[in-house]
Amino acid sequence: GFNLLTLAAALDDTAAVAELLAGDDAAALLAARGTKMVLTKGCAPHRRQPFPQLFCGYGEGMTPLVAAMTLGSPATVGALLDGGADAARDAKQLFGDQPCHFRGSVLAGNVETTRYFLQRFPQYVNKPLGGGTTLLHLATWTSSCQRQAEMIRTLLDLGAAGSLDTQQMFWGTPLMNLACRDDADPESFELLVGAGASIDQRAKMSGMMKAMKAMSAVGAFFGSVKMRGLRNMINQRSFSPGNFATT
Repeated sequence: GFNLLTLAAALDDTAAVAELLAGDDAAALLAARGTKMVLTKGCAPHRRQPFPQLFCGYGEGMTPLVAAMTLGSPATVGALLDGGADAARDAKQLFGDQPCHFRGSVLAGNVETTRYFLQRFPQYVNKPLGGGTTLLHLATWTSSCQRQAEMIRTLLDLGAAGSLDTQQMFWGTPLMNLACRDDADPESFELLVGAGASIDQRAKMSGMMKAMKAMSAVGAFFGSVKMRGLRNMINQRSFSPGNFATT
C-alpha cells in the first residue's frame, strides 16, 4: 500500500509531494493505504519477534496524509489537503490510534502539524475518535519526550477544554488517564487542572465495559492470555478506587 507520495510525505519533501500531486495518478496516490505486513505464520523466525512485529505494524493503515501529520511539516500537510487528501477518511488515524505506534500527530508529538490541521478543521478539537477517545486523551498517552505539555497547551488554546470531562471507554477522563502514566510530564497536570479538569470525578463503567469485563473473565478462566490481559487492564487501570489520585 505504500507509494512514492507516502514516502515523500514521510520525508517531509514538500516539493516532491507537489510534483506527484500534479500528475495524472494523483487520486490513486492519495488513496493509498499501508497493508497488513505483520506475519506470524510461514515467515522467518526473526520476523515473528516482538520488534519486527511492531516495526511492520507501524505501516499498517498508513496513508500519505497520516505520514505527513506524523513526520512532516504544515507545508506538506497543506499541500496534501489542497491536493485533495480526504481528511475525513483518515480522521481516526491523523492524530493517533495505538499508543505504542507513535503514529499520528498527537502521539508523535508533532505540535506544528496538529495546530495547523485543527486551525483548518476546528471540528476535530473535541470530536471523539472512537471509544470516547479525544485529542486530549491521546496527548495524555505521551510523555515529556513527546512534548506532552506543549501539545496539551496547544490543544487547550484551540478549545479542547470541552473534552476535559469526556470519559474514554477504558481510561476515563484525560486527567484520569494522565494519572495512570508513570512518565507523565508534571506540567501536564497543572495545565489540565488549571483548565478546569476535576480531580474528584470518578470513572463510569459503561454497559459495554461491563460486558467486556464478564467476557474477559470467562476467557481468562479458559487460558486466553489476551483475555487475561484485558481483564487486568479493566480491573487495575480503569475502575478500581484510588487509581486516579492526582495529589
